Amino acid sequence: MEIIATHVSSDFDSFAGMVAAKKLYPDAEILLPSSINQNVRKFISLHEDALPAFKEQKNLDVQSIKRVIIIDTKIASRLGSLKEIIEDKKVEVIIFDHHQKSAEDIGYGIDYTKKVGATVTLLVDFIKKRKIKISPFEATLFSLGIYEDTGSFSFPNTSYKDFEAAAFLKKNGANMFVISKFLNLSLSSEQHKLLEKLISGLKKINVFEKEIIISSAQSASFVEGLSVLTRKLGQVEDVDVVICWVKMKDKIYIVARSDDPGVNVSKILEPVGGGGHTQASSAVLKNITFGKIENMIISSLYKNIKKPVMAKDIMSFPIRVVNEKDSIAAVNGLLQKYGHTGIPIIDSENNLVGIITRKDIDRAVKHGLSHAPVKGFKSRGLITTGPNTTVEEIQRLMIENGIGRIPVVQKSRVIGIVTRKDVLRYLHGRDYLKYPSSLKHEHDFDFSVLQARERLYSLMQEKIIKIFEIRS
Repeated sequence: MEIIATHVSSDFDSFAGMVAAKKLYPDAEILLPSSINQNVRKFISLHEDALPAFKEQKNLDVQSIKRVIIIDTKIASRLGSLKEIIEDKKVEVIIFDHHQKSAEDIGYGIDYTKKVGATVTLLVDFIKKRKIKISPFEATLFSLGIYEDTGSFSFPNTSYKDFEAAAFLKKNGANMFVISKFLNLSLSSEQHKLLEKLISGLKKINVFEKEIIISSAQSASFVEGLSVLTRKLGQVEDVDVVICWVKMKDKIYIVARSDDPGVNVSKILEPVGGGGHTQASSAVLKNITFGKIENMIISSLYKNIKKPVMAKDIMSFPIRVVNEKDSIAAVNGLLQKYGHTGIPIIDSENNLVGIITRKDIDRAVKHGLSHAPVKGFKSRGLITTGPNTTVEEIQRLMIENGIGRIPVVQKSRVIGIVTRKDVLRYLHGRDYLKYPSSLKHEHDFDFSVLQARERLYSLMQEKIIKIFEIRS
């Protein structure tokens, strides 16, 4: 027997991933998880007749299983009744996942894990390559998995492959109305009450210049959708990192969400047994106090969040400066020679007294004042910063004051300068503002090389598909 399985508390990515895997392994049976998220369960209730048949955990003959196709996880303990046979390596294992590696990973079998926003993306790629037909209903379900796990393509883990998969699914009839409906379910009265408790009990803490919300609450009954409430709490407070824990009956459920690429919540929840990926993690605990949970999480935050990057780490130095007595013409020549859009001005004692930009120079030249000293054209209200100012604070200063460069000053001496480009390179990588070298000039790009690569890639995919067919 072949089984397609996923983790407990199945979301759209894991559930849709199982249905997609059924397209690749038609003889395999889908094992319904022991718990399913509310929006997924509602989708199943409405579309049950269109979905493939499921096998329930209670009717599973574990000993008859020969192969398990695992979707959206690599951790055996998250697979319920399949845990034992997988940990004992009694079955063949094939994995489709997009989560980062962990010490709890299964560690054997065929692993098709890739760094993409959603596991469904990987399966859709195989469906596309094998030219397997899908219905508009299936395209809609698979899209729900991609849209949910990428935050509608806004989460930092989103890859170009997710966009390609979504475009393919839209071409095959994905219904955007249905996608929007099931990704934005209204909160139940129980969820509203719990959200109010989390809002009233929240704490904002600052860890290495990053603002983080932690909150806790108790509920006499189980309330679904803590992950949804955690996300909403972050949206209400406009904070990128939120960690909530709620005691429901005899268990404590912990959920962490991060929209900050520099905060990996999977790592942060490791001390409390959490699992997941960089932007979303969760854990379930028993017999532990809220105070101990808070201490463990705060300690982990300080351990796993890097100290902030300072102005001294990204500034340009040594820098060129001009004297306040230098002429507009001389400074104009200097800017043109070095490609600068602005330059600091110092006085006779080398103290920073202002800054002059390309716009200031052009305005003076236009009025025939090339002979005049730059002293009279410097920008008013000079904004400076120190070497230990964080990049986040520099970014705020630039935005609020509408400026593109900030001199870094120490003891009245300018020791460097931070520009918009410096900030953008830090935030998004050194290649963020560059064109790919091979595409700068269209006539220089060899499309035959690209076509050869595509043919090689297709051949490799065909080989992989044949392996799939043999193993199936």
